[in-house]
Amino acid sequence: MIVGTQAGMITVRDAHTELGVREPFTVSRAQARIIASCLDHKGLHPLAAADLRRAAEEAEIG
Repeated sequence: MIVGTQAGMITVRDAHTELGVREPFTVSRAQARIIASCLDHKGLHPLAAADLRRAAEEAEIG
């Protein structure tokens, strides 16, 4: 999964394994945190959850 930030938004690509999504998508910081929380709650893909949280923090700063 590749996560990038731009203009306060988070773009996720190549997330088929982690999220079951084949196409790139863009989410807000809050949505990224919700997705990360869901992954944590289900005990799935801790690295993906950490990447989403990091991107949310970077989007907030930058």
